[in-house]
Amino acid sequence: MNWLSSDLSPALLERLSIEHVDESAYEADLLGAWIEQHAATLRHGQPPQGELAFQCRVIQTDRNVVWRVRGTLDWYLKMPSSGDSEAIAREIIGAQVVDGALTAHDEYCHPGAVRASLDPAYLLVQQVPGRPIHQQLYRASLMPWGGRREQVVAGFTSLGCVLAAMHRWPTEWAIQPANRPIRPVLEALAATHDTRDRTAVAINRWIQRLPAEDGSACVLHGNLKMENILLNNRRVCLIDFENSGLGTAEEDLSWVLSQLALVQTVRLLPKALASQAARALLAGYRSGGDLVDERLQQAVAMRVARYYLEMTAGKFGWPRIAGFPVVLDRVVTLVNELLQGQGIGVVKTI
Repeated sequence: MNWLSSDLSPALLERLSIEHVDESAYEADLLGAWIEQHAATLRHGQPPQGELAFQCRVIQTDRNVVWRVRGTLDWYLKMPSSGDSEAIAREIIGAQVVDGALTAHDEYCHPGAVRASLDPAYLLVQQVPGRPIHQQLYRASLMPWGGRREQVVAGFTSLGCVLAAMHRWPTEWAIQPANRPIRPVLEALAATHDTRDRTAVAINRWIQRLPAEDGSACVLHGNLKMENILLNNRRVCLIDFENSGLGTAEEDLSWVLSQLALVQTVRLLPKALASQAARALLAGYRSGGDLVDERLQQAVAMRVARYYLEMTAGKFGWPRIAGFPVVLDRVVTLVNELLQGQGIGVVKTI
């Protein structure tokens, strides 16, 4: 697949070298040389033979092999198991946009160094302090003392500011769309769902009435689940840009807002903090960027509708959020409210 336009010089993307901490650069260069020497072995999840200069452990093996590497510093290494470079090309574009748009932003926590290559295909990133923002949200909801709630709300405000800066960053590259668009997936799910399911039928009819997608394009993260957002005190860091590409800002925000909306479908998990987080995210974004409410409502509705269709198709087993079981009737109510155009209101008042 030609992910970039044919008139773009491939040399622009062959290598990436970013450093925000001087002492990280030396070890990053050593690791880069080691990775390129042993790429064929590493991308199949096998440690190189002989004495190793670095401690390394596989933590994921599927379409990507992910290594935890430890030298003087801690690193993560991602290598497509097939050797295909498209995911790494998208990671490189995402890293370049973040580096350009967010260097001066105090709300963003940059890795000390990043190295990437298309041949061999790999991404090497120094570990960033912090934990996924959804974990901190759920923990603060259940144990709100010690300033946890305030820190989480401030983190979502920072996330909004960071995304606004990233989305308005001008790009000179002719980039393909983000490769996880929600609408085609939802259309396919709804078309094959049980016609006896009235909610699924309503989703299918709603999709058919939606206008064609439009809106100004910007570079998206492309898979902005809360699991891919790290929070350290009040600063955030985005990880996993392998689905990045062009799209509308509302697509990116709908990932997080739909997850926050779904918190209201859980019986035992307190919901007030999720509502505060949604408001903080939108306020932070609007302090530096523009959103179209109708387009955002539709994007959130599509993501929650997809969750419902996949849940009722048995994809998740017994669906849970933060370990708590989801109440099906509440999901149905949420879907119906979103389809009726109450999307942003629902997110703000959960």
